[in-house]
Amino acid sequence: MKKIFSILILALTVSKLFAQTTTPRFQADRYTKSVLTDYKVATDATGNDTVLLKPQAGKTLVKVSVVDSVTFKFSSVSNSYFGDEVVIIATNASGSSHRVKVASTNAQPASSGDVTLASTLGAIIRYIFNGVKWVEASRAVQ
Repeated sequence: MKKIFSILILALTVSKLFAQTTTPRFQADRYTKSVLTDYKVATDATGNDTVLLKPQAGKTLVKVSVVDSVTFKFSSVSNSYFGDEVVIIATNASGSSHRVKVASTNAQPASSGDVTLASTLGAIIRYIFNGVKWVEASRAVQ
């Protein structure tokens, strides 16, 4: 009887070990050895800074504390896949109004490309890759 319980426990333990998986839920060739989510912190100094973005993940989160004005530019689309997403989370670091801009190189911003941040508030700007360019999908400005 002890042997039967031992075999049963061993079989359940082995099946539990093999039930775990390290692959993502959405099976696709691009996900097998790539990062699904990436997180970047951009720095903004005094003056209009340009931050180059080259997303290489399914979803890229970019956090920036805006000192006066900052421009984001997608430097390349070589490692971008259809449906990839970039979310820019910008907060105003000081009391006056500041600007966030996304350059039209490799991107298609909304008609009013600049975002003005009121004092101590922020914005969330979301871009999705359509296979050719990064297209602005939404923005929420406080």
